[in-house]
Amino acid sequence: MKRSGIFAWIGFFCGVLLAGTSALAVEITAGPTVQCAAEDSVSIVWVTDTAGVGWVEYGKDTLNQKAFASEDGLAAAWTRVHKVRLTGLKKGTPYKFRVCAKELTTFEPYKVVYGPQVSSEPGEFCTLDGDKTPFSFIVVNDVHNDWDAMKNRIRQAATKGDFDFAVMLGDIITDPMSEDVVQGWMNASREALGSRCCIPVRGNHETRGRFARELKHYLGLPQDRYYYSFEHGGVYFVVLDGGEDKPDSSEVFAGLADFDAYRSQQTVWLKSEVKREAFKKARFRVVLMHMPLYSEDSTQEKRNRELWGGILNDAGIDLFLAGHTHAYEVLGPQKKTHKYPVVIGGGSDATDATYMYISVTDSAIEVKIVQDGRTVGQCTVKARKKWLLW
Repeated sequence: MKRSGIFAWIGFFCGVLLAGTSALAVEITAGPTVQCAAEDSVSIVWVTDTAGVGWVEYGKDTLNQKAFASEDGLAAAWTRVHKVRLTGLKKGTPYKFRVCAKELTTFEPYKVVYGPQVSSEPGEFCTLDGDKTPFSFIVVNDVHNDWDAMKNRIRQAATKGDFDFAVMLGDIITDPMSEDVVQGWMNASREALGSRCCIPVRGNHETRGRFARELKHYLGLPQDRYYYSFEHGGVYFVVLDGGEDKPDSSEVFAGLADFDAYRSQQTVWLKSEVKREAFKKARFRVVLMHMPLYSEDSTQEKRNRELWGGILNDAGIDLFLAGHTHAYEVLGPQKKTHKYPVVIGGGSDATDATYMYISVTDSAIEVKIVQDGRTVGQCTVKARKKWLLW
């Protein structure tokens, strides 16, 4: 064989090898998770191993629609964390979806080259419906990075009956230091919840660690805030972020905490929120917050209570769901403090771990705190302002 022929064959095989290498598609390493659904929208979040572009294909019966994130006229690109808010949806409607991504192998001002496409397995989500009754939802709190325990609680809850969404009521992630722990949570949520919606509520431990400032990128929060509201089945849910359980001046924060100003922002929002017509007309009004306003009389709990206790009382809140204390508890309404029951979930150890299964009908909300299959606490809130406690 001539030398030129040898070089040609060498070139051919090298080309095959290089082509095989470049043909490898980007990999989905976390998600997709369905988060923060509303009547007309939902967030889909996933992570890939390589920077590129991502989009969601969706539809009622077929995947005939496509959506991607954009800001300031630019489609989201050169990112590994993909977050798309689907809008213009029909309330109480199931949709099929899948997420897709491509690597950007070349990303220059006038030259963009894509790698092969990767797609997730098809999934399904359902939008919320303000008129739906009855319905159920579950609450999981204080998992502290134990993903097997979290999945176990959710699977146990599923044996009680179907539920529309799961509230992650804070301290699910402990002191995030890297993306690994966030991806761990996303994959555990997807595995346990399937396409059910997740409602994230930030706890004090999610504010600690150097990666805490990146956590929001992985959450499909409405208006990109940790405090927000949503409606479903005649219930108006108010999500509050209690921040840290220590003063901003505490040495452990090394001068990097600014929660007092953050709470003031929430106070302005909360005062406006409880004046909304939808809030006033709701059959039930439920607050979701990691730290309860009433239990242990810690310094920061007292501060939150001073800011928000009076507003919530005057607004006619029906139920307050919390975690944080690692001791499940049902506190009945008190005339001088809180006129609504406060239900607190358990902790992270096998000895105190719980979940809540909450059923809502036209006439009542029934909360059950469950531990190892046993109901250890129960509360019934009747429409409007009649309570039965066990």
